[in-house]
Amino acid sequence: MGKSPVEVNALEGAFRLRSCYQGQQLVLEQRRADGGWQIQLTLNPGILADSLARTTSPNAQLTARTLTLRGATSRATLHVFFQSLTRYQKQDSVGYDFDAQALLELSR
Repeated sequence: MGKSPVEVNALEGAFRLRSCYQGQQLVLEQRRADGGWQIQLTLNPGILADSLARTTSPNAQLTARTLTLRGATSRATLHVFFQSLTRYQKQDSVGYDFDAQALLELSR
């Protein structure tokens, strides 16, 4: 997953996954009939990185072969599989960077 949104088309419509707030959140959105985007669910890799950094250091780079975040609604389940998750702190600013793959499961 890069810095730009990843868009996927499915029978259920168009979806995109984007990173917000310096990598603190991942947002899954679905395209509405008017062309706008509606949030379907939100995951928080920043909270996970903050929690893990408490046991390591404020600027933690975590190799994450088995680190997975999962979010679900009645219509969709999103699994995010992290290869790396980094928390960085510069003065009063905290940011997050990660490499991950995602799997979106849709139900009818």
